[in-house]
Amino acid sequence: MSESDENELDDKPNTSGWDAIDQALQPLYGEQEPLHYGAVLPASLGGDDPLQGISVYCVNEPVPHFHYVTYGFTELYDKDSPDPQFSGYGFEMTFRLARGVEETDPPTWPLNMLQNLARYVFRTGNFFDERHHLPANGPIAIGEPTDMTALLFIRDPQLPEVNSPNGYFKFIQLVGLCTAEYALLKEGYFDEVLERILTIAPLGVTNIYRDSILSDPAVEAAIRSAPPTVKQSELFGTIVEWRIDADTLQVRLGANLIADVSKLLVARLGEGERLSLYGKGTAVVFEPGEETGWQTEEGAVVIQLTPATVAEIGSTLEERRGEYRLAAFPELHIEVVPVEIKDGNGDVIRTIG
Repeated sequence: MSESDENELDDKPNTSGWDAIDQALQPLYGEQEPLHYGAVLPASLGGDDPLQGISVYCVNEPVPHFHYVTYGFTELYDKDSPDPQFSGYGFEMTFRLARGVEETDPPTWPLNMLQNLARYVFRTGNFFDERHHLPANGPIAIGEPTDMTALLFIRDPQLPEVNSPNGYFKFIQLVGLCTAEYALLKEGYFDEVLERILTIAPLGVTNIYRDSILSDPAVEAAIRSAPPTVKQSELFGTIVEWRIDADTLQVRLGANLIADVSKLLVARLGEGERLSLYGKGTAVVFEPGEETGWQTEEGAVVIQLTPATVAEIGSTLEERRGEYRLAAFPELHIEVVPVEIKDGNGDVIRTIG
């Protein structure tokens, strides 16, 4: 080997993380060449797209669909993070979208959706996992006649866990939810809703034009015939902040969280459990207590609430900007701030609060 050849090998970038994704897909798709949408200017080079790219495969079985796979939640090149166990955030995202039999050009709106989710993860440090769910604050496909306004996360049923040179990761798949389905899922019927969806959507393929599983009243009645199996105890938001000022604890929350916070505080703490709110690199945790108070732990604040304080918060907080003070806990000040809701193109479509 000549000296120039050795220099070329030395200059070749380390793509072991990228290669690990390709190798996980190879048994499923063989030599099929996907359409790959690379970021024009990724965030690593000063751009606005956190993901390096998204590949899309054209699939025929068990139903025709497009399979979107992200590149960038994990460490694609050299190992940069200090955690040797996980590659980046420990997952890549996938999305399966129903297509017509003759359709070969994948819609581009899922690319925007996946990049927007990545922006949230990279901005806040909060990661997604299977069994998580979130509202899209509007149709998941802007401009399409669809009632799908939320997403849930499952393990991609066809892609394995990976132990790459940069650490472990798995593939988390998005599944679209109709408005009524999401409302029922938030009540704790996660498994029941998902099971019904998978019976009509094998592999969790999202058809944005399908009817809700609850369009038949008998289905909802059957689901509600038993108690819910899941109790939601976590909420994620772009604005979840706290600081201690003398003897006062100041908690700042986005208005889009308030309805769920009020409801879940009463439900979870009434059952003796915690409710955790996650923001950018921090958390606010509420737990039941015989007296009111708080302590800090590893970047989070843990707040003890008496039953009287829980009831007052549930009846006092509103989706309206302002500072709320409590008779039962005067040292706790909760500020509600407006939140802009943006569509897939980044345009503000409404403001909450």
